[in-house]
Amino acid sequence: MTLVEFSRGLAITADYEVGDEEQFWRLTVRMLLARLRGKIPYNDLGDVVQDAMTKFFTRLTPAQREDILDLWAYLNKVAANAAVDYYRAHKMEIPVDSWDEFKVVEPGKLVHDPFVDHAQKLHLLGVAARVAPDMADALELFLDGYELIEVADMTGKSQKEIHSAFRKVALQLDLRHEAENASVVNPPEGRNELARAVQGLGERQAEVLRLSADGLKPRVIAKILGIDSNAVRASKSIALKTLRDQLGLVNSAEVLNRVREISWGSRLSFAS
Repeated sequence: MTLVEFSRGLAITADYEVGDEEQFWRLTVRMLLARLRGKIPYNDLGDVVQDAMTKFFTRLTPAQREDILDLWAYLNKVAANAAVDYYRAHKMEIPVDSWDEFKVVEPGKLVHDPFVDHAQKLHLLGVAARVAPDMADALELFLDGYELIEVADMTGKSQKEIHSAFRKVALQLDLRHEAENASVVNPPEGRNELARAVQGLGERQAEVLRLSADGLKPRVIAKILGIDSNAVRASKSIALKTLRDQLGLVNSAEVLNRVREISWGSRLSFAS
């Protein structure tokens, strides 16, 4: 069955009533098609919708379906799950990247977990609309369950661009960061010295250092920057040693903690 044949005649007629199985089926197909079109390749869209429909109608009885308070929200979740299943089935060897890798960790403090409830997800998308409006769709896909590499594939954005945007959102979720940005404040003692030291690094070393301070593993950093994992480790090692020597810090963990406090929102000039 072609997609055209599959979607033909799905208009809801005037005599539709709750409990009418045929009409309800048509409504469900239309909603799933609307949600999945543009996310699933055209040639596979019909199969994905049919599979989602089968699961939806076999797992819930008619009475249970009538008890759904928000059908559109429920079917949005059904569609999101179907799309995630599709991409995972076709890319089983892709390393999993999770939101945990974008959390901004500070001593004794984590940013909010966006998976707590729907209200918090809406708040997160609202923050994204303010600080990274061109990445709001990418973030919504990520929160729907897609992996970073899948989001990049569907949106046409690079993983590096997406990660940078997500980090901006994560920083905004840190209440202390928001408070500091609300007014002009003097940087803490040593902040300017640290910023100058980072600016003295090569651009790759500084970028690797920033991502390392975010808690990302070398494997993930390599994928984001498009370089070899060994190059990541070498750049990180050089950057950490350079900052330890210049700032008189004892260990690498202390360097990363200090680097994590820098605001990376402004454009910095790096040594060549």
